[in-house]
Amino acid sequence: MQTGKPDRIILRWRGNQGKAADAGRGRRGDSPPGSWGRSGFGSGCFVFSLLLVLSPCALAKPVTAVVASETYAPEVKAYAEVEPVGELSMRVHADGVISHLKVLPGDEVKKGEVLARLSGPQIHALRIQALAQVDEARSSLRLALHQLRIQAALYGEQVATVLDIHQAKAQVRLARARLSEALAHYAEVRAAILVRAPVNATVETVGVTNGSPVVSGENLLKLQPADRLWLVATVYGPTVHVIRSGVSATFHSADTDRLVPVTVRGMFPRERADGGVRVGLLPGTSSPGWVDGEKGVVRFFLAPKTWPAVPTQALVLDRGHWWVLVLGKKGMHPVMIKPGPAVNNLTLVRKGLKIGDKVVVQGAYLYFHKALRSAYQPPD
Repeated sequence: MQTGKPDRIILRWRGNQGKAADAGRGRRGDSPPGSWGRSGFGSGCFVFSLLLVLSPCALAKPVTAVVASETYAPEVKAYAEVEPVGELSMRVHADGVISHLKVLPGDEVKKGEVLARLSGPQIHALRIQALAQVDEARSSLRLALHQLRIQAALYGEQVATVLDIHQAKAQVRLARARLSEALAHYAEVRAAILVRAPVNATVETVGVTNGSPVVSGENLLKLQPADRLWLVATVYGPTVHVIRSGVSATFHSADTDRLVPVTVRGMFPRERADGGVRVGLLPGTSSPGWVDGEKGVVRFFLAPKTWPAVPTQALVLDRGHWWVLVLGKKGMHPVMIKPGPAVNNLTLVRKGLKIGDKVVVQGAYLYFHKALRSAYQPPD
Protein backbone atom coordinates (compact mmCIF):
# COMPACT_ATOMS: atom_id res chain seq x y z
CA MET A 1 0.00 0.00 0.00
CA GLN A 2 1.09 3.51 -0.66
CA THR A 3 1.78 5.43 2.50
CA GLY A 4 0.22 8.87 2.84
CA LYS A 5 -1.34 11.23 5.30
CA PRO A 6 -4.96 10.38 6.11
CA ASP A 7 -7.74 12.90 5.57
CA ARG A 8 -7.98 15.45 8.30
CA ILE A 9 -10.72 14.50 10.75
CA ILE A 10 -12.10 17.39 12.79
CA LEU A 11 -14.02 16.49 15.93
CA ARG A 12 -15.38 19.41 17.89
CA TRP A 13 -15.06 19.11 21.67
CA ARG A 14 -17.86 20.90 23.34
CA GLY A 15 -16.67 20.69 26.94
CA ASN A 16 -18.84 21.45 29.94
CA GLN A 17 -20.88 24.04 28.06
CA GLY A 18 -21.96 21.45 25.54
CA LYS A 19 -22.98 19.08 28.29
CA ALA A 20 -25.09 21.78 29.90
CA ALA A 21 -26.74 22.60 26.60
CA ASP A 22 -27.54 18.94 26.07
CA ALA A 23 -29.09 18.70 29.47
CA GLY A 24 -31.36 21.63 28.62
CA ARG A 25 -32.66 19.97 25.44
CA GLY A 26 -34.52 17.22 27.24
CA ARG A 27 -34.51 13.69 25.73
CA ARG A 28 -31.38 11.93 24.54
CA GLY A 29 -32.85 11.39 21.14
CA ASP A 30 -33.16 15.11 20.56
CA SER A 31 -29.41 15.58 20.26
CA PRO A 32 -28.59 17.14 16.88
CA PRO A 33 -26.42 15.20 14.40
CA GLY A 34 -22.73 15.71 14.91
CA SER A 35 -23.00 16.42 18.63
CA TRP A 36 -20.78 14.60 21.10
CA GLY A 37 -23.68 13.24 23.08
CA ARG A 38 -24.31 9.61 23.96
CA SER A 39 -26.61 9.05 20.98
CA GLY A 40 -24.07 10.46 18.52
CA PHE A 41 -21.06 8.52 19.86
CA GLY A 42 -21.67 5.43 17.65
CA SER A 43 -22.22 7.52 14.56
CA GLY A 44 -19.03 9.42 15.21
CA CYS A 45 -17.02 6.19 15.45
CA PHE A 46 -18.53 4.90 12.20
CA VAL A 47 -17.62 8.11 10.39
CA PHE A 48 -14.11 7.91 11.87
CA SER A 49 -13.66 4.34 10.58
CA LEU A 50 -15.10 5.17 7.19
CA LEU A 51 -12.72 8.06 6.74
CA LEU A 52 -9.80 5.80 7.53
CA VAL A 53 -10.91 3.28 4.89
CA LEU A 54 -11.26 6.00 2.31
CA SER A 55 -7.81 7.39 3.03
CA PRO A 56 -5.42 8.05 0.10
CA CYS A 57 -3.59 4.85 1.17
CA ALA A 58 -6.27 2.81 -0.64
CA LEU A 59 -7.00 5.23 -3.44
CA ALA A 60 -3.49 6.25 -4.48
CA LYS A 61 -1.94 5.24 -7.78
CA PRO A 62 -0.62 1.65 -7.53
CA VAL A 63 3.10 1.02 -7.38
CA THR A 64 4.21 -1.39 -10.10
CA ALA A 65 7.33 -3.27 -11.11
CA VAL A 66 8.40 -4.55 -14.50
CA VAL A 67 8.74 -8.31 -14.87
CA ALA A 68 12.46 -8.90 -15.39
CA SER A 69 14.48 -11.89 -16.52
CA GLU A 70 16.42 -13.98 -14.01
CA THR A 71 18.90 -16.73 -14.86
CA TYR A 72 18.56 -19.60 -12.46
CA ALA A 73 19.85 -23.16 -12.34
CA PRO A 74 17.41 -25.32 -10.37
CA GLU A 75 19.02 -27.28 -7.56
CA VAL A 76 17.37 -30.64 -7.08
CA LYS A 77 18.27 -32.81 -4.11
CA ALA A 78 16.82 -36.22 -3.39
CA TYR A 79 17.39 -39.14 -1.09
CA ALA A 80 18.88 -42.17 -2.85
CA GLU A 81 19.84 -45.75 -2.14
CA VAL A 82 22.17 -48.19 -3.85
CA GLU A 83 20.15 -51.09 -5.23
CA PRO A 84 20.94 -54.14 -7.36
CA VAL A 85 20.05 -53.96 -11.02
CA GLY A 86 19.28 -57.67 -10.95
CA GLU A 87 20.15 -60.95 -9.26
CA LEU A 88 21.99 -63.93 -10.69
CA SER A 89 20.58 -67.41 -10.03
CA MET A 90 22.99 -70.35 -10.09
CA ARG A 91 21.26 -73.54 -11.31
CA VAL A 92 22.48 -77.08 -11.86
CA HIS A 93 22.41 -78.55 -15.37
CA ALA A 94 22.31 -82.22 -14.47
CA ASP A 95 20.93 -84.58 -11.86
CA GLY A 96 23.19 -85.43 -8.93
CA VAL A 97 24.11 -84.81 -5.31
CA ILE A 98 25.64 -81.57 -3.95
CA SER A 99 29.07 -81.82 -2.34
CA HIS A 100 31.94 -79.50 -1.36
CA LEU A 101 29.56 -76.56 -0.77
CA LYS A 102 31.36 -74.10 1.54
CA VAL A 103 29.91 -70.65 0.77
CA LEU A 104 27.46 -68.90 3.08
CA PRO A 105 25.14 -65.92 2.56
CA GLY A 106 27.18 -62.73 2.58
CA ASP A 107 30.39 -64.30 1.26
CA GLU A 108 32.19 -62.54 -1.57
CA VAL A 109 33.24 -64.82 -4.43
CA LYS A 110 35.53 -64.26 -7.40
CA LYS A 111 34.90 -65.04 -11.03
CA GLY A 112 35.70 -68.70 -11.80
CA GLU A 113 35.76 -69.74 -8.15
CA VAL A 114 34.33 -73.22 -7.49
CA LEU A 115 31.24 -72.87 -5.30
CA ALA A 116 30.10 -76.52 -5.18
CA ARG A 117 30.50 -79.91 -6.85
CA LEU A 118 27.98 -82.29 -8.30
CA SER A 119 28.51 -85.99 -7.61
CA GLY A 120 26.49 -89.17 -7.39
CA PRO A 121 25.71 -92.09 -9.71
CA GLN A 122 23.62 -89.98 -12.12
CA ILE A 123 26.36 -87.48 -12.96
CA HIS A 124 28.96 -90.28 -13.06
CA ALA A 125 26.90 -92.24 -15.59
CA LEU A 126 26.39 -89.10 -17.66
CA ARG A 127 30.12 -88.45 -17.71
CA ILE A 128 30.93 -92.05 -18.80
CA GLN A 129 28.32 -91.84 -21.56
CA ALA A 130 29.69 -88.54 -22.84
CA LEU A 131 33.24 -89.91 -22.84
CA ALA A 132 32.09 -93.01 -24.78
CA GLN A 133 30.50 -90.76 -27.41
CA VAL A 134 33.80 -88.93 -27.82
CA ASP A 135 35.72 -92.22 -28.30
CA GLU A 136 33.14 -93.40 -30.84
CA ALA A 137 33.33 -90.14 -32.79
CA ARG A 138 37.14 -90.33 -32.88
CA SER A 139 37.02 -93.91 -34.19
CA SER A 140 34.56 -92.85 -36.90
CA LEU A 141 36.86 -90.01 -37.93
CA ARG A 142 39.88 -92.32 -38.13
CA LEU A 143 37.87 -94.75 -40.29
CA ALA A 144 36.69 -91.97 -42.59
CA LEU A 145 40.27 -90.72 -43.06
CA HIS A 146 41.44 -94.25 -43.83
CA GLN A 147 38.69 -94.65 -46.48
CA LEU A 148 39.72 -91.35 -48.04
CA ARG A 149 43.31 -92.50 -48.38
CA ILE A 150 42.17 -95.77 -50.00
CA GLN A 151 39.98 -93.92 -52.50
CA ALA A 152 42.85 -91.56 -53.30
CA ALA A 153 45.15 -94.54 -54.02
CA LEU A 154 42.50 -96.21 -56.20
CA TYR A 155 41.96 -92.97 -58.05
CA GLY A 156 45.69 -92.89 -58.84
CA GLU A 157 45.37 -96.38 -60.30
CA GLN A 158 42.32 -95.22 -62.27
CA VAL A 159 40.06 -97.63 -60.40
CA ALA A 160 38.10 -95.07 -58.36
CA THR A 161 36.33 -92.06 -59.83
CA VAL A 162 36.14 -88.41 -58.83
CA LEU A 163 32.71 -89.10 -57.33
CA ASP A 164 34.25 -91.68 -54.99
CA ILE A 165 36.78 -89.11 -53.81
CA HIS A 166 34.04 -86.54 -53.06
CA GLN A 167 31.97 -89.08 -51.15
CA ALA A 168 34.97 -90.04 -49.02
CA LYS A 169 35.67 -86.38 -48.23
CA ALA A 170 32.03 -85.87 -47.24
CA GLN A 171 32.29 -88.75 -44.79
CA VAL A 172 35.39 -87.16 -43.26
CA ARG A 173 33.59 -83.83 -42.79
CA LEU A 174 30.63 -85.57 -41.21
CA ALA A 175 32.89 -87.49 -38.82
CA ARG A 176 34.68 -84.28 -37.80
CA ALA A 177 31.35 -82.58 -37.05
CA ARG A 178 30.21 -85.51 -34.92
CA LEU A 179 33.48 -85.42 -33.01
CA SER A 180 33.12 -81.71 -32.33
CA GLU A 181 29.59 -82.26 -31.07
CA ALA A 182 30.70 -85.10 -28.79
CA LEU A 183 33.55 -83.03 -27.37
CA ALA A 184 31.19 -80.11 -26.69
CA HIS A 185 28.76 -82.39 -24.88
CA TYR A 186 31.57 -83.85 -22.79
CA ALA A 187 32.72 -80.32 -21.87
CA GLU A 188 29.19 -79.48 -20.76
CA VAL A 189 29.08 -82.54 -18.54
CA ARG A 190 32.42 -81.67 -16.97
CA ALA A 191 31.25 -78.07 -16.47
CA ALA A 192 28.08 -79.33 -14.80
CA ILE A 193 30.16 -81.21 -12.25
CA LEU A 194 31.81 -77.99 -11.00
CA VAL A 195 29.56 -75.05 -10.07
CA ARG A 196 31.67 -71.90 -10.67
CA ALA A 197 30.92 -68.23 -10.05
CA PRO A 198 30.46 -66.50 -13.41
CA VAL A 199 31.34 -63.01 -12.08
CA ASN A 200 32.62 -61.30 -8.97
CA ALA A 201 29.62 -61.30 -6.68
CA THR A 202 28.20 -61.57 -3.18
CA VAL A 203 26.26 -64.65 -2.11
CA GLU A 204 22.71 -63.62 -1.17
CA THR A 205 20.96 -66.93 -0.51
CA VAL A 206 21.92 -70.62 -0.42
CA GLY A 207 19.12 -73.03 -1.22
CA VAL A 208 20.84 -76.40 -0.64
CA THR A 209 23.32 -78.13 1.64
CA ASN A 210 25.95 -80.81 1.16
CA GLY A 211 24.33 -84.15 0.41
CA SER A 212 21.16 -82.64 -1.06
CA PRO A 213 19.95 -84.42 -4.20
CA VAL A 214 19.17 -82.00 -7.03
CA VAL A 215 17.69 -82.23 -10.48
CA SER A 216 18.61 -80.37 -13.63
CA GLY A 217 17.40 -76.74 -13.50
CA GLU A 218 17.12 -76.53 -9.71
CA ASN A 219 18.28 -73.26 -8.11
CA LEU A 220 21.34 -73.58 -5.87
CA LEU A 221 22.45 -70.04 -5.05
CA LYS A 222 21.52 -66.43 -5.64
CA LEU A 223 24.36 -64.04 -6.32
CA GLN A 224 24.49 -60.26 -6.40
CA PRO A 225 27.03 -59.19 -9.06
CA ALA A 226 29.45 -56.60 -7.75
CA ASP A 227 29.33 -54.55 -10.97
CA ARG A 228 25.52 -54.55 -11.29
CA LEU A 229 24.65 -51.99 -8.62
CA TRP A 230 23.12 -48.63 -9.38
CA LEU A 231 21.64 -45.69 -7.53
CA VAL A 232 17.89 -45.12 -7.27
CA ALA A 233 16.71 -41.67 -6.13
CA THR A 234 13.14 -40.53 -5.38
CA VAL A 235 12.49 -36.98 -6.63
CA TYR A 236 9.52 -34.84 -5.60
CA GLY A 237 8.08 -31.58 -6.87
CA PRO A 238 7.78 -29.92 -10.29
CA THR A 239 11.54 -29.94 -10.92
CA VAL A 240 11.37 -33.67 -11.65
CA HIS A 241 10.21 -32.85 -15.18
CA VAL A 242 13.53 -31.16 -16.04
CA ILE A 243 15.56 -34.26 -15.17
CA ARG A 244 16.47 -36.21 -18.28
CA SER A 245 18.74 -39.09 -19.19
CA GLY A 246 22.38 -37.97 -19.27
CA VAL A 247 22.08 -35.32 -16.53
CA SER A 248 25.10 -35.31 -14.23
CA ALA A 249 24.79 -35.57 -10.47
CA THR A 250 26.81 -36.31 -7.33
CA PHE A 251 25.97 -38.92 -4.72
CA HIS A 252 26.98 -38.02 -1.16
CA SER A 253 27.03 -41.22 0.86
CA ALA A 254 25.68 -40.91 4.39
CA ASP A 255 27.46 -44.14 5.38
CA THR A 256 30.99 -43.38 4.19
CA ASP A 257 30.82 -39.59 3.55
CA ARG A 258 32.16 -40.30 0.06
CA LEU A 259 31.27 -38.33 -3.10
CA VAL A 260 30.56 -40.45 -6.19
CA PRO A 261 29.87 -38.88 -9.61
CA VAL A 262 26.79 -40.41 -11.21
CA THR A 263 24.73 -39.93 -14.38
CA VAL A 264 20.99 -40.29 -14.90
CA ARG A 265 20.35 -43.51 -16.81
CA GLY A 266 16.56 -43.49 -16.87
CA MET A 267 13.34 -42.68 -15.06
CA PHE A 268 10.65 -45.06 -13.94
CA PRO A 269 7.44 -44.45 -15.92
CA ARG A 270 5.03 -44.42 -12.97
CA GLU A 271 4.89 -42.18 -9.93
CA ARG A 272 4.85 -43.55 -6.42
CA ALA A 273 1.76 -43.32 -4.24
CA ASP A 274 3.26 -40.28 -2.47
CA GLY A 275 3.90 -38.43 -5.75
CA GLY A 276 7.61 -39.16 -5.99
CA VAL A 277 9.31 -40.30 -9.20
CA ARG A 278 12.11 -42.87 -9.08
CA VAL A 279 15.26 -42.03 -11.05
CA GLY A 280 18.00 -44.56 -11.82
CA LEU A 281 21.64 -43.42 -11.95
CA LEU A 282 24.84 -45.23 -12.94
CA PRO A 283 28.29 -44.47 -11.47
CA GLY A 284 30.72 -42.40 -13.49
CA THR A 285 33.62 -44.70 -12.58
CA SER A 286 34.09 -48.43 -13.00
CA SER A 287 34.72 -48.89 -9.26
CA PRO A 288 32.41 -46.62 -7.26
CA GLY A 289 33.12 -48.54 -4.06
CA TRP A 290 29.54 -48.58 -2.85
CA VAL A 291 27.59 -51.55 -1.51
CA ASP A 292 24.01 -52.71 -1.71
CA GLY A 293 21.78 -50.74 0.67
CA GLU A 294 24.08 -47.72 0.99
CA LYS A 295 22.06 -44.50 1.43
CA GLY A 296 22.73 -40.83 0.91
CA VAL A 297 21.74 -37.65 -0.94
CA VAL A 298 22.10 -37.04 -4.66
CA ARG A 299 22.38 -33.53 -6.14
CA PHE A 300 21.51 -32.98 -9.79
CA PHE A 301 23.36 -30.40 -11.89
CA LEU A 302 20.77 -28.85 -14.21
CA ALA A 303 21.42 -26.35 -16.99
CA PRO A 304 20.63 -22.69 -16.12
CA LYS A 305 17.46 -21.23 -17.58
CA THR A 306 16.06 -17.72 -17.97
CA TRP A 307 12.79 -17.17 -16.09
CA PRO A 308 10.41 -14.22 -15.70
CA ALA A 309 10.80 -12.92 -12.16
CA VAL A 310 8.51 -10.75 -10.00
CA PRO A 311 8.82 -9.45 -6.43
CA THR A 312 7.34 -12.00 -4.08
CA GLN A 313 5.07 -9.39 -2.48
CA ALA A 314 3.19 -9.09 -5.79
CA LEU A 315 1.73 -12.60 -5.42
CA VAL A 316 -1.84 -13.10 -4.18
CA LEU A 317 -3.18 -16.49 -3.07
CA ASP A 318 -6.87 -16.98 -3.79
CA ARG A 319 -8.88 -20.22 -3.81
CA GLY A 320 -5.80 -22.38 -4.05
CA HIS A 321 -4.22 -20.50 -6.99
CA TRP A 322 -1.57 -17.81 -7.25
CA TRP A 323 -2.38 -14.52 -8.97
CA VAL A 324 -0.75 -11.21 -9.82
CA LEU A 325 -2.33 -7.93 -10.87
CA VAL A 326 -1.07 -6.83 -14.27
CA LEU A 327 -1.38 -3.16 -15.17
CA GLY A 328 -2.23 -2.75 -18.84
CA LYS A 329 -3.71 -0.13 -21.13
CA LYS A 330 -7.22 -0.89 -19.85
CA GLY A 331 -6.26 -0.90 -16.20
CA MET A 332 -5.52 -3.66 -13.74
CA HIS A 333 -6.59 -7.24 -14.35
CA PRO A 334 -5.76 -10.43 -12.42
CA VAL A 335 -3.61 -13.09 -14.08
CA MET A 336 -3.22 -16.64 -12.77
CA ILE A 337 0.42 -17.76 -12.68
CA LYS A 338 2.38 -20.90 -11.91
CA PRO A 339 5.18 -19.86 -9.55
CA GLY A 340 8.56 -21.52 -9.52
CA PRO A 341 11.43 -21.36 -7.03
CA ALA A 342 12.15 -18.25 -4.97
CA VAL A 343 15.48 -16.44 -5.25
CA ASN A 344 16.09 -13.82 -2.57
CA ASN A 345 12.99 -11.59 -2.70
CA LEU A 346 12.02 -12.64 -6.21
CA THR A 347 9.71 -15.44 -7.33
CA LEU A 348 10.39 -17.09 -10.67
CA VAL A 349 7.28 -17.63 -12.79
CA ARG A 350 6.89 -20.80 -14.83
CA LYS A 351 3.71 -19.81 -16.62
CA GLY A 352 1.39 -16.83 -16.91
CA LEU A 353 3.72 -13.83 -17.33
CA LYS A 354 6.18 -12.57 -19.86
CA ILE A 355 9.17 -10.32 -19.48
CA GLY A 356 8.16 -6.66 -19.66
CA ASP A 357 4.72 -6.94 -18.00
CA LYS A 358 3.90 -4.48 -15.23
CA VAL A 359 2.62 -5.98 -12.00
CA VAL A 360 1.34 -4.32 -8.84
CA VAL A 361 3.80 -4.82 -5.98
CA GLN A 362 2.26 -2.81 -3.11
CA GLY A 363 -1.23 -3.43 -1.84
CA ALA A 364 -1.79 -6.13 -4.42
CA TYR A 365 -4.04 -8.10 -2.08
CA LEU A 366 -6.38 -5.12 -1.49
CA TYR A 367 -6.48 -4.18 -5.16
CA PHE A 368 -7.11 -7.80 -6.12
CA HIS A 369 -10.17 -8.19 -3.93
CA LYS A 370 -11.41 -4.69 -4.78
CA ALA A 371 -11.51 -5.76 -8.43
CA LEU A 372 -13.43 -8.93 -7.52
CA ARG A 373 -15.98 -6.93 -5.49
CA SER A 374 -17.61 -5.62 -8.68
CA ALA A 375 -18.45 -9.19 -9.73
CA TYR A 376 -20.80 -9.68 -6.80
CA GLN A 377 -24.08 -7.94 -5.97
CA PRO A 378 -25.31 -7.37 -2.44
CA PRO A 379 -28.22 -9.60 -1.37
CA ASP A 380 -31.73 -8.21 -1.50
